[in-house]
Amino acid sequence: MNRERKIVGSLVSQHAELAAHLWRMRCEAVQAPDHDLRALARLEDRIEAHLDGLLEAGDGALPILEAGLSAGDAGEVFTASLVALQGGKAGRVDLASRLPEHFADTEEANRFAAAWSAVRLGDRTALPLLAGLAVSSPRFGAPALELAVRAMPIEVAGRWVCSLHNEPRLGRHVVQAVGMIGDPVSLPWLLEVMANPDLARLAGHAFSLITGVDLAAAGLTAEPPDGWISGPTDDPDDDDVAMDRDRGLQWPNRVLLQRWWSQHGGRYPRGVRHAAGAPIHRQACIELLRSGCQPQRRAAACELALDEPGTPWFNIAAPAIAPRAALDLG
Repeated sequence: MNRERKIVGSLVSQHAELAAHLWRMRCEAVQAPDHDLRALARLEDRIEAHLDGLLEAGDGALPILEAGLSAGDAGEVFTASLVALQGGKAGRVDLASRLPEHFADTEEANRFAAAWSAVRLGDRTALPLLAGLAVSSPRFGAPALELAVRAMPIEVAGRWVCSLHNEPRLGRHVVQAVGMIGDPVSLPWLLEVMANPDLARLAGHAFSLITGVDLAAAGLTAEPPDGWISGPTDDPDDDDVAMDRDRGLQWPNRVLLQRWWSQHGGRYPRGVRHAAGAPIHRQACIELLRSGCQPQRRAAACELALDEPGTPWFNIAAPAIAPRAALDLG
């Protein structure tokens, strides 16, 4: 038995060492002139195989991963963080008990991985940490925001979002969070936000995410404001090279949407979380995974993952055949 345990331990160590080594190789390869997309894909396939081995090892991998974190090497940090995230996505509740040890880690990536995975696996004590990362981390803010807001009770989420209103830099966070919370009580406020060209499309998207109305199909869109320039220009003297963060989102027609809301607002009970026009519950989320657009499917996958911590996260980016089979679409 001891010999078998040593063999298993040796295999787990090899998985961790090789995953870290291959990650370091990949970091160099992305700058290398002799690598192309296929070469990077081969490296990533090898990394994924070793990460799968670590995930299968469960608690047996934790001491080895923790030793790697203590060493502070970028490859080991990457490996441990990704295993924690993958464990969360896979619904590995057996890994949850060790996550709080990393809530105060010096590496932001490890704090995020531990907090995100803990909340996903049912530990709401990590919500303050995740909410803090949502508003402070340029790198992890978006995924932290979505999981934190959806995991909070609706009243708590509403109060937290209200506390962000006085910080102009968090305007986008507030609009996105309102759409994720899904309380129709916020829809009149979103209509007001649509008067701000910088946030109009995001507010229209949040309005659609809650109500389910397709702005384009319902004829509720508008032309961009006069003089609005989207994304980098051809002007060599223009120093602004940032991409338009809301490209692909429709410009909402605020006047028509106000009229639409006055006609249809009574259908949406306040204080009840909605997605795509319906109160959020398990069957509604499954229906969205079957027939919703990608933002709606993303919301549904997150809601189901939080509602059922021991189940894998539904992958909305998988090839279409796989989700159809999983949802028995025929």
